Amino acid sequence: MFLRVKLLLILILSWCYSCMLSAQNKGFELVNFTADDGLSQNSIYTIARTAEGFMWFGTNDGLNRFDGTNFQHFKITTDDSITRSNVVLSLWPYHDGLLVGTDQEFLFFNPKTAIYSHVTKVLPGLDVADKMGIKYLFKDSKNHIWI
Repeated sequence: MFLRVKLLLILILSWCYSCMLSAQNKGFELVNFTADDGLSQNSIYTIARTAEGFMWFGTNDGLNRFDGTNFQHFKITTDDSITRSNVVLSLWPYHDGLLVGTDQEFLFFNPKTAIYSHVTKVLPGLDVADKMGIKYLFKDSKNHIWI
């Protein structure tokens, strides 16, 4: 009797588990985008999603914004005419823009104006050395940004 109950229980749990697994696959499709689809470069180092729903990708060739259909490319240039690295290693949505960490510096990107500026212009109390690469950005539960 105990063996029958145990076997029945195993069969019911197996059936439930298989139903859960099949339910997880419905409605999702993996799509692979490349430079042929409008991405500026195939190597992606970081991904962020803004409140507006845009997906942002950091590549060897700057930022790429994806609206669900098309990519828009934003090379890193600032108003000081200094040659900048376009290798974007880290991104974090911050207020109405993005904190951008490259292999050489820490910038803020305003998507409304498509203008990059040094992060200390947006966060004046931040003490960041010039020419310091930023590989990772993280915000904790207390809204502290970790570099």
